[in-house]
Amino acid sequence: MLEGLDKIPWRELRHAYGPASDTPRAIRALASSSAKKRAKAIDDLSFSIVHQGSVYEAAAKAVPFFAELFRSPVVQDKHAILDLLFDMAVGHGWHQNHQSLDIVRQTFGEEKIEREKVRESKFVAELRAGIDAHVADYLPLLDHADPRVRMQTARLLTAVRGEPAASAARQAMRAALAKEADASVRANLVLALVYHSGRAASDTAEEVFAHEDNAVTRIAAAVALMLSRPDAPPPEAVRVLVDALAKRDESVEQQYNELPISNGFLGDVTMVLGLADVATRRAIAETLVQRLESVAPHPTVHFAAHALGAILSDDLRGSAETAYSPLQKRAIASVARAAFPNANSIYVNYVEVLEAYKLGPRPSDIDRLLGTTDWRGYPVPPASTPRKRSWWRLW
Repeated sequence: MLEGLDKIPWRELRHAYGPASDTPRAIRALASSSAKKRAKAIDDLSFSIVHQGSVYEAAAKAVPFFAELFRSPVVQDKHAILDLLFDMAVGHGWHQNHQSLDIVRQTFGEEKIEREKVRESKFVAELRAGIDAHVADYLPLLDHADPRVRMQTARLLTAVRGEPAASAARQAMRAALAKEADASVRANLVLALVYHSGRAASDTAEEVFAHEDNAVTRIAAAVALMLSRPDAPPPEAVRVLVDALAKRDESVEQQYNELPISNGFLGDVTMVLGLADVATRRAIAETLVQRLESVAPHPTVHFAAHALGAILSDDLRGSAETAYSPLQKRAIASVARAAFPNANSIYVNYVEVLEAYKLGPRPSDIDRLLGTTDWRGYPVPPASTPRKRSWWRLW
């Protein structure tokens, strides 16, 4: 197993921290009998060949070796390898991911960014083709004894897009759902089917929603049903999700949060309720803001983005000169506090959320928009004080 690792010129390939000469050692460690070594290997690879949503050229060469590990009956922690492979499957090149940020454009310039995007597109295409090519190695894992492996496999299959691999993935997930007894695995599968097939999986989502008694699986089916019918969200599904949002059942929400396919209970429920009618969105606005404030200072990025989308009506987006309501200002302040936790740091993903709604990429923009600096959880530094720059790779 893994005999071909040394045939790859890893030193000539790049990952997030330079030459990928350490990558084969980490891949071999995934097959170790030591849980500590396997965990370290996952950490090393998740910070190198893929890093915070960006993939690097070494990632494409790693895929066939992951497939070898899946075929081996002695390899442990396959759920962690599947998780890593999914992150690789949905990743983009670093410049592709960050090209919209002002600081990236200023640092690299448009010409270099475009050149790097072309280079990145080639190894990203190779990576995704490689993942599709090994679908036959993933499908048996839908029957694995470990429910974590079954759930992570379904999640990975949502990223399989080329034919005939995509059809094989869809048929296998339908068959797995029909015989699956574990409620969490069923919840994960119904979401995976809709993420993979959209409207084509609407009937399956409706059937699960109509006949499921388990609260988590029913919520997942409601989310899936609304995603598969975005232009006509079923009223009963809307009602179930509004009730779940208001009820705040911690055990149900935690169980949903643990589904690998989910973006968290708050993130997913808020996302699909943003498809509901204006009256529903108005009815849940106060609850959403309270939830944003209750999970401060760091709501998930997914929740922050969709909560702002639901709370800021279309005619208010994109204009810092519009008088936002007190409720809307509370929502903006909650996300801004996550983006700028202190005077010397930023969280770029939250800044991107603010920029997506044209709220401004700097604390001073939020000051002007809200008409106060009270939203900050730290003293405002004097204008003459230079800001410490610490963002990875750029600052």
